[in-house]
Amino acid sequence: MTSQKLLYTVSDDMALGIFDSDGSILFKTTFRANSLLRNTLGFQVCYSVGQSTSKVETVQKFAKKFCGTVPRTECRMNQSSPAGQKVRQFLLKNTPKHPDRRYDFLISEQVLPFLKRNTKMTTVQQITVAYLISQKSVLQNKGTSHEYFNKCCLHVRATQAEIQQGLLIAKEIMAKMNKEIELFYKTLPTMEMSDDYVIGAHCGDGSFYVALSWKPTEKSHRLRCEPEWAISGYKKPYCQAFANKYGGVTKPVDSEGQIKFVLSGIQKCSTLVHLFENAPWMPQYKQEQFERWKASLTLLKNQEHFTQEGIVRLLDLTYGLAEKGGRKYSKEQYLEWGLAWLNNSSRQKRRPRGKMSP
Repeated sequence: MTSQKLLYTVSDDMALGIFDSDGSILFKTTFRANSLLRNTLGFQVCYSVGQSTSKVETVQKFAKKFCGTVPRTECRMNQSSPAGQKVRQFLLKNTPKHPDRRYDFLISEQVLPFLKRNTKMTTVQQITVAYLISQKSVLQNKGTSHEYFNKCCLHVRATQAEIQQGLLIAKEIMAKMNKEIELFYKTLPTMEMSDDYVIGAHCGDGSFYVALSWKPTEKSHRLRCEPEWAISGYKKPYCQAFANKYGGVTKPVDSEGQIKFVLSGIQKCSTLVHLFENAPWMPQYKQEQFERWKASLTLLKNQEHFTQEGIVRLLDLTYGLAEKGGRKYSKEQYLEWGLAWLNNSSRQKRRPRGKMSP
């Protein structure tokens, strides 16, 4: 990586892509006990990016843009801190495109006026804030919103009248906010995404991969190699925006509703090479993954995997490419299948396809 890229300060679009893919709005609730008076609740709003050790470079770039500190794996900035204020102003100017991030940010903007009051919050106000926080995306996705809200109500020993009053205020706020979100969802699949934003999203939740379907079946033995570029996004409309921009499809990842955008095939993936070659910055491990992925695309386009040397090199390039999880079979097993296919006499009667155009 060049010294210019090392010194690069991420642009607003790239920072937003990083936040949308790997950031979050955190709401910290403190359950304060009081033996003489009623218990109270304390609330804090924090902006966070990153959690896994592999993303430390990305987290550091994001943190440096706003506060200059160098965290280890996660950057947390309390809303009341100078850095937190910078992030908040940034998000007010550059509203998140990811539905969950946008939704949680809008909730935080409704919570903050309650936290900035000079007087102590009343029980009704605490109930209002507790309900607003109970609607944040992670609690909604896990189905634990009701559990959190009930815990808050029990802690402050709220009366039924106080709960009803707090809910009335909170639900009126949420109704207005949900209308804004509904309008946003309608435009989401066709939203504009700059190259910098896409690179930022890739730094957080993007991946390069080459699927190897080499295991023989009773009917045939093929050496299928399918390059892929994917972006995980949880919400289908968000992933659909990438599909509309680049082609490709949206696919379910697991039974919990996780969705990803996938662009596959040698020709389609080859159209992305210029995007990543011209990226102003990527973390070192993402840059290395791209170089291996790009080399595998060239190898496949040139049909070098029709030779033993090509099969070995393709495995060297792609076997450990996946960030999450691993291959189903060992590298040695893939090599055995590849060489068996190469040396199959019936296969050798077939001529390879003509080389693809560059």
